Amino acid sequence: MYERVRELAVEGSIYGYYHPAAQGVQNHICVLPCGGIFEHPIYKWTVSDLKYYVKYHAGDQPVDSMFNGFVFKGYSVEKGRYMHPLHAAFGQQANRQDWEQWTESLFAPDTNLKALYALADDSPLDVWVSIPYPFIDDKVFGELHGSALYFDTTERRFAAISWWIDQFIARWHAESYLSQKLHFRGFLWQRESINEYDDELVKRTNAYIRTKGFLSLWLPYYASYGTTNWKDFNFDVAAYHTNYYGNTMYDYQWVNAVSYSASYYNTGIQMIYGKGPIYNGTHHLDHFNLGLPEYQGYMKHSFIVYQFPNQTMKTIYSENIVDYIRIYMFIKGLYTKIPYPNMVY
Repeated sequence: MYERVRELAVEGSIYGYYHPAAQGVQNHICVLPCGGIFEHPIYKWTVSDLKYYVKYHAGDQPVDSMFNGFVFKGYSVEKGRYMHPLHAAFGQQANRQDWEQWTESLFAPDTNLKALYALADDSPLDVWVSIPYPFIDDKVFGELHGSALYFDTTERRFAAISWWIDQFIARWHAESYLSQKLHFRGFLWQRESINEYDDELVKRTNAYIRTKGFLSLWLPYYASYGTTNWKDFNFDVAAYHTNYYGNTMYDYQWVNAVSYSASYYNTGIQMIYGKGPIYNGTHHLDHFNLGLPEYQGYMKHSFIVYQFPNQTMKTIYSENIVDYIRIYMFIKGLYTKIPYPNMVY
């Protein structure tokens, strides 16, 4: 497969990326992970956490806008209980109480949605939230509509998802003042690939979201099942994760190939700037550099979603202000190529 990726990389991009104007959504949105398996995860984002995302800071003062939208991605609401499919092996699967607590967490005082509201100005920020994943299991999820619910069929799993979506929408409408500064766009499907046993569930979920007047978002790993026919699953918006980290077997050509595929299949691109053993010191520069017009052109021609694994914009601002400035410049379309030692393009 890697050889085919190299072949795609030299074919180039045709700028056929998904563009946010197609659905009227804002560009340059950022994923905010809530909970997780790592030490000291953030369960609720405060004003102090979010201010470096919402506004570009210089001298610790806000001087311009930064990201235009946010995805609240719920991994867990408390340690050891997980709503994300890849984390369940590290603890227990979330039940109805956890799903309800996820909604409560999103609307909690002074955090998450309300912290964003406090920071937003006259230009509303886009908001997306993740749907808890219904693991196939013979354990009781909880009581729903007067009877115990198990996730042993697509019908029962969909019953839980549609119930949760309705509960969230009702809460959003109940706290209608939030819409003055926040524009709720829709829901994120948590899993980054589509298992075959989820085919029908995903289609039904996304169709249901449309009946409610909202959009469905998917952030898949490149080349995972469903990425080439993502529209067949009724998703409205998708953006490929490049799978490029710097300290794995895949070099920068992987970003080129993923960009070509994204332009061909009309998706957006995810910008990754992570911290940890698999991330080298220049992987984020490759993501930025290759988005320029002389390379793959996604900086100005694509819907872009940003992720910062194992770090936050607050830590980037305090520990690496130069990269904080580069992120801002990329968002604004003002970024210029940054060379580094041994760079080959």
